[in-house]
Amino acid sequence: MTATTSATGTNLPGREGIRREVIAARRDLRKFSEGSRPRWQVPQRWLPRSPSPISSRSPRARPNQHARPGNAAPQRGPATRHDRANRLGRRRSSMRFGLDVPVNGAFADPRLLGRLAGEAERAGWDGFFVQDILSSVDPVADPWVALTAAALATEHLAIGSLLTPLPRRRPWEVARQAATLDRLSGGRLIFAAGLGNAEQDFTPFGDPWDPVVRAELLDEGLDIIRGMWSGEPFSYSGNHFELNEALLRPSPVQAPRIPVWLATGWPRRRPLRRAARWEGVYLMTVRQDTGQLLSPDDITQIANFLREQRGDGTTGDIAFNPEQAADAARTRDHVQAFSEAGATWWIDMGPDGGPDAYLTHIRNGPPQP
Repeated sequence: MTATTSATGTNLPGREGIRREVIAARRDLRKFSEGSRPRWQVPQRWLPRSPSPISSRSPRARPNQHARPGNAAPQRGPATRHDRANRLGRRRSSMRFGLDVPVNGAFADPRLLGRLAGEAERAGWDGFFVQDILSSVDPVADPWVALTAAALATEHLAIGSLLTPLPRRRPWEVARQAATLDRLSGGRLIFAAGLGNAEQDFTPFGDPWDPVVRAELLDEGLDIIRGMWSGEPFSYSGNHFELNEALLRPSPVQAPRIPVWLATGWPRRRPLRRAARWEGVYLMTVRQDTGQLLSPDDITQIANFLREQRGDGTTGDIAFNPEQAADAARTRDHVQAFSEAGATWWIDMGPDGGPDAYLTHIRNGPPQP
């Protein structure tokens, strides 16, 4: 086969063209292995070329925040926001700051989401979390594919899905996906799960919507995922699942397991009791009895309840959606108040207005305590 010329004059790849492509790919791989590129960066020539809703140009990079997924011990890394705050004499807060990013509509492009994740890391955010939607009149990107793009575009950012509706998933497949993504990201995944809050993601596909059944599926699914992450043969017998010496390898990077957050709504105690057995909670934005936004007093009560349930004096991570304050001074006061109450993750829902508005919001960086 030889190269031919199209009507537009473009050379089409023949055998010689393919040979040159292979040689170039091998050269890229050699450079990749010798460290000429960061380990996470895929050669640009291997990526599909398509326009993006936002410009790929970014402002001058800021020092990265070395995120700490879940309750993992801090590692040495680039200068953190706390380091900068200390040098400037600002108040130090234990709060970490994440983004809850849509995957539908104009955001249904994994390349775009990967670029937004890279921008978030350069701007000093600690976490990049994508939503999990199955059925919508708008285009929807698969959250796990989007997280793969985010992992490849970043080095230190915690990543995860908010939230995986585990009752409509096969838990062993989720365990495999999560373990693979944890290894790809170098141990930066936070796995967050819930019952699911959208009936259109369940009943049209024949999945049960009954809350009691979904709660059973969630509990059994979590038990199975924990067992499959062990890397050892695992058997299980429940009302919905039966496993016999099932085995998945390799295990996740993080030990003893990937941090698990569970969705909860205050003041409902039963979901909090379930969450207390794991590494963290992701709180619904408003109180479930009054519809009002959560307050620092609510967070204090939640933290006290979790300490009581866990029995070791700890709360695990407490993640919540903050009120969007009108000015920076008020936002700093909110950060301080919620941090002192026991919250550990400030999950920003971002602005309306599409990818360009979200990009501007990301580049402004997280609140400065």
